[in-house]
Amino acid sequence: MSLPTVSRVAGTTVVGLGEALFDCFPGRSVLGGAPVNVAVHANALLSPSGGRALPATRVGADELGDRFFAEMRRRGAPTDAVQRDRSLPTGRVAVEIDAGGDARYVFDQHSAWDAIVFDEPLARRAADCSAVAFGTLGQRADASREAIRRFLSGAPQAFRLLDVNLRQQYYSPETLDSSLRLASAAKLSEDEVNEVCELLDLTRPSRDVEAEAELLGTTYRLDWVAVTRGARGASLFCDGDWQTGQQHAARPQPGADTVGAGDSCCAALLCGFLAGMPSDQTLSLANEVGAHVASVSGATPPLPDAILTRFAQAAAEGESDPQPHTA
Repeated sequence: MSLPTVSRVAGTTVVGLGEALFDCFPGRSVLGGAPVNVAVHANALLSPSGGRALPATRVGADELGDRFFAEMRRRGAPTDAVQRDRSLPTGRVAVEIDAGGDARYVFDQHSAWDAIVFDEPLARRAADCSAVAFGTLGQRADASREAIRRFLSGAPQAFRLLDVNLRQQYYSPETLDSSLRLASAAKLSEDEVNEVCELLDLTRPSRDVEAEAELLGTTYRLDWVAVTRGARGASLFCDGDWQTGQQHAARPQPGADTVGAGDSCCAALLCGFLAGMPSDQTLSLANEVGAHVASVSGATPPLPDAILTRFAQAAAEGESDPQPHTA
């Protein structure tokens, strides 16, 4: 499988590339944006072993932009790839939580993350990163779409994980196709598998999720495809076979929501494979991390020390010797 060896974990740099925003609940706003969430959780997992993760994005020169930098400092994530926009505001998304704790999102338009520029700091990060997580939402505007694609093209050595996030009207067949062609692997929800295959004319008569996810993987020559299934955890199509891993039930605390659970799962999958962990162990880690985030409030809560310790131990024992994936 096309992944860096465990001997490189100490120097691993993961980039979360795309939208930065704040999830706005009634009476409060918390750090959000799928690539940012991935970077925060990946940094928590990797930093005890000498790795790191960071966001590559753009925020406004406003109060929320100041809060973003403060949050990154508090979490020990570098900010040299975070740009500030003097005219556009920091992104916001209104989050509505239903009775089951599931979220509905309405994104502000014309936000700073729509205007990411592929500048020298981003070019340096593209050239030296070990992996990058990116999505479809961050490409809704021409400027950021161009910057993201230039970043990916400038990172042939990096493992590139596409976190498909179909939100509102902010995606198209062209964006999905080009993103999958640039990706090494992909993560989608069950519903997204069917919708993506329909948009790309890759449907199976049965509309079976696993069959269509396999077709995505083989069509785009992906190293693996992860499918999130809500409370049932994630499954993984890898090396021609499906794995479910150990499931971990969420134990919701008061005020819990599912915001960011899929992003944390994405971060754990990426870190586990970068560390050379076996795919079943990596999937179990992802299910445990996702269940924890779904049990509490907000997208980037601290991960329990027990999870961080187990990951560090597993990373130290990992064994793999592949070559990095190139598109």
